[in-house]
Amino acid sequence: MLFFRNLLATMTMILTITSISLNAQELLVIFASNLETTGGVNGSDNSGADLYSVRFNPTTKAVADLKRLTATNTEVEFFPSLSPDRKWVAYNYQRGGRNEIRLSHLETNTPTNIFTGGRFPEWLNANELLVTYVSRDTQDVFLLTLDLSGATPKVSSRRQITDRTRCAGTSIGSDAYSFAPPQRGSKLVFHVLRPYRQEGAAMAMINVDGAGYRRLTDWNGSGHGVITADGRYVASSNSQTGKAVLLEVKTDTVMFSYLPLSPFGRDLSGYDSRYANVPVCSYAYQAWGADERSLFHSVTGNNANLGVALTRLLYTTFDAEWKNPQIVDFSTAVEKLAGKTGRDFSTASARIISATPPATGVVYVTLAMHNEDNFPATQQVYLTSRNNLIEFGKMLQRNNVPFNWESDWRFLNGVLQWDTPAVTASTNGKNIVRYLKEDLGISIDPHSHENNGYNYADVAHLIDSLGVQPTNVVGGHIWDPNERLYQNWERFKQPLKGSRFPWSQWKGDILMGSATGLHRNDPEPTGVWRPKGKYDFWSDDPASTVHGVGQHQGSVAGIQELVNLYKTGAITPEKILTATIVIGQATLNSQYIANYENTTIKPLLEMQNRGEIKIVTFGQLLDEWKAKYNSVPHLRLGTTTGVNENTSGVSSPTVLTLAQNYPNPFSAKGRGTFGNQATTIRFALARREHVVLKILDALGREVATLINGAVEAGDHAVVFDASKLASGTFYYHLKTATSTVSKAMLLVK
Repeated sequence: MLFFRNLLATMTMILTITSISLNAQELLVIFASNLETTGGVNGSDNSGADLYSVRFNPTTKAVADLKRLTATNTEVEFFPSLSPDRKWVAYNYQRGGRNEIRLSHLETNTPTNIFTGGRFPEWLNANELLVTYVSRDTQDVFLLTLDLSGATPKVSSRRQITDRTRCAGTSIGSDAYSFAPPQRGSKLVFHVLRPYRQEGAAMAMINVDGAGYRRLTDWNGSGHGVITADGRYVASSNSQTGKAVLLEVKTDTVMFSYLPLSPFGRDLSGYDSRYANVPVCSYAYQAWGADERSLFHSVTGNNANLGVALTRLLYTTFDAEWKNPQIVDFSTAVEKLAGKTGRDFSTASARIISATPPATGVVYVTLAMHNEDNFPATQQVYLTSRNNLIEFGKMLQRNNVPFNWESDWRFLNGVLQWDTPAVTASTNGKNIVRYLKEDLGISIDPHSHENNGYNYADVAHLIDSLGVQPTNVVGGHIWDPNERLYQNWERFKQPLKGSRFPWSQWKGDILMGSATGLHRNDPEPTGVWRPKGKYDFWSDDPASTVHGVGQHQGSVAGIQELVNLYKTGAITPEKILTATIVIGQATLNSQYIANYENTTIKPLLEMQNRGEIKIVTFGQLLDEWKAKYNSVPHLRLGTTTGVNENTSGVSSPTVLTLAQNYPNPFSAKGRGTFGNQATTIRFALARREHVVLKILDALGREVATLINGAVEAGDHAVVFDASKLASGTFYYHLKTATSTVSKAMLLVK
């Protein structure tokens, strides 16, 4: 192609995948091939490139449900990219050397031109698409925001990410791939050429906002790469050698090596006999498979003297050290299904479409730690906390336990100010944030109470400035819009711009720790869902880009309770249950760490060894939910007492659900803990019912009737004004034709 002079006009393979899962899953793969045409997909003739879809199981090596999506004679359809919901496919349409990005709904199969002059589409999230705009002199990466709500898809806005000013010393920036799985990426990898199109391409990295350009390789022909979720490894092509490249990206260096795959045609002839006539082949457009040690390769071979030109699609799995490759011949499997031989395969896109839930229920447990924006107050407090944090991290590493560390702005500023060379000598010359991430394997999340002008994007920027890519976990938030400290989680549906650092932006998509002010009467949700709106937080919206992860009770006992729900059959295995244990960094000392290891880590590891739980990071949990539970929401509010279960189909509870009033205790005259003059009672219904909601005193006497009539299905909130009542314990009693639930509340004057 233009970027690899020895691969001019060669159509190879790109594959994108909805999430990085821990086990191989069945994939929906869309690819270009000449299965039904006489034209080619390689060399100077690519007129045979039509799009097809097929289901592929990397574990069993089986393919099924082959479908032809396009059928043209002289036009070319290739470089497809499948949307996260598997409903839309964006692809490169080419005719007479002119390019455009087309978008087609897989059910209607009606294409729409959304971007003239575009190539290499790549979904960044549910409604944003990365494309390369091709002009006469250059190519640059653009971000398209899409409107998919109407009958015809439209581009609502577009923004240029790369140019010669931002990417100094280059002439072309092209073929971008998000730094992390879709909906969690804030950085991109892409490839560039030198000015005046001199020989040799290079891999590069840049922020979505166009800042932070960094060239990762020399001008050695590297390009068209993909990168792991943690930003550590890049798999890419190399036009000068034809070999597949592996880059290990560190803060100040990049290690370059080749993957252990032979480029010699004689070694590949077992997959297609035509390779025997090609001295050296090219591995191009590496792309993730079902996990971060599995790759798809398009292996291209050309021998003009013998008239040989072919491209085959291989699937390779490596071990943890990127060695011992195991290869699956994807192309031959598809040919056998189609009853064809000698066909070519190029550019493809895949997403996980199904999975097998655990045969027995497994509770997903996340462990996290906060530091707050009032900590540390002094340098000495910082240094003491830093030493305790190192001791804690080593304990986690010793037990091989995943962990999420969540920092507010003050501690991060302490790292910038006080991590001198003398201090970092104890952490391999790295600041404490880099050390936690790179040496101890801890995930780094932003945490913000949004005081002193630091919002979540600002905290994420501080983490990034310390050399670590922050996750897209919102490290705690106030969910209730009636609270004074409500943090408006809906803003995370779009990238958030910094307040202190307005040039920075960050996209949060995992809401952990849905709490109340001062953690009084925190809800106890378990499961994964996509909150619908400000007043419908406990309802699921499949179109949302933000995910809620239930924290439950945050204790080993609470986790055991969830395990028992599976064991007793109260919850079936296909419904996900989650719990989070959160601790404060300010409490760390040697005694606390030893106690935490003995009373939390070791009991959890015993439960994990019995197959009852799985300890994961928040990112891993979301990936498991997508892969193993097929993104089906499940939310349970409360446990075996108190709030009844809100099970499958989150937005429509199967039974009556009554939440704890908030605030509780509350003050009728505004002099209580929170200074509130009323309290809010929330409940949810599965269907339209006649509802009676009454307030009773401690003797069971009725003091107020708040509702007595028909109420529609869904979530509801009622404000109770107790200004005329004396202090004491009261009960709110909710009754329908089939259910009755009561809870206590305390009025303080």
